[in-house]
Amino acid sequence: MDSFDAKKVLCQSLRSAKSRGLVVDKAKRIVFCDLDGTLAEEHPPETYDKIGPPVPDMVAEIQKEIKNGGEVVVFSARADDPKSIKQIKEWLSENKLPAMRVTNIKEKVASEFWDNRARGVITNQGTFRDGPIDAGVRPKKASVPRETISKGK
Repeated sequence: MDSFDAKKVLCQSLRSAKSRGLVVDKAKRIVFCDLDGTLAEEHPPETYDKIGPPVPDMVAEIQKEIKNGGEVVVFSARADDPKSIKQIKEWLSENKLPAMRVTNIKEKVASEFWDNRARGVITNQGTFRDGPIDAGVRPKKASVPRETISKGK
């Protein structure tokens, strides 16, 4: 096989791997969105077998992210077995949401995590984006402007 054939085979293999999600385009945003309390209304633990109705504002954010070329992954503790993953995928379909990958594994490819329980930390600083918590109450405004956060400062 000459070098041209080898290059052609390598390009075909790379395209195939990308189409199967095995290779990540580093320029593409990949957002991991929590299910309960973020994408779906959260319900009491005793009704854990059911997924609440979609949260309209989050549905709009997901649609905007996908329209802008990003990928959204449903990130949920529920996704710890195939039956629950199937239930989540059915819920997405029933609620006219696009098919999305579902996982409970935090992956290095994530650009952002959208979660009602997460608290943002400034990269490499160990400080919270919204400032310190006083007696369990979070400040209403971020102490670091959003533009600064998105530039990684």
